[in-house]
Amino acid sequence: MWLYDGLVDRLSNRAADAIERGRLIVCGMVELELQYLLEIGRIRPKPTEVLGDLAGRIGLARSDRELSEVAAQACEFDWTRDPFDRMMAAEATLARGRLVTRDEAIRDNCSAAIW
Repeated sequence: MWLYDGLVDRLSNRAADAIERGRLIVCGMVELELQYLLEIGRIRPKPTEVLGDLAGRIGLARSDRELSEVAAQACEFDWTRDPFDRMMAAEATLARGRLVTRDEAIRDNCSAAIW
């Protein structure tokens, strides 16, 4: 949401650098989590608007990895009960990519996570 809102100054230097230099892929769980945030009033734009805008502005692509593969990897993570965190961490792990997150619990437990 910070990228969508143009609040890049909230990102760490390492996170901003990873976003600037990397191939940007978002997993399906991000769209679902954005929908939850919309439903509880924490964000206003629809997830499709956010992701579509970021696709056009910064080349954000959607993952095409099979849900069953991601879920199987997520079952290996017992450090959280949050299904969103587990699926996002699993997606990054399988892709051998980076997961840019400010969330300390994810960073403490997922080697793919950076901030």
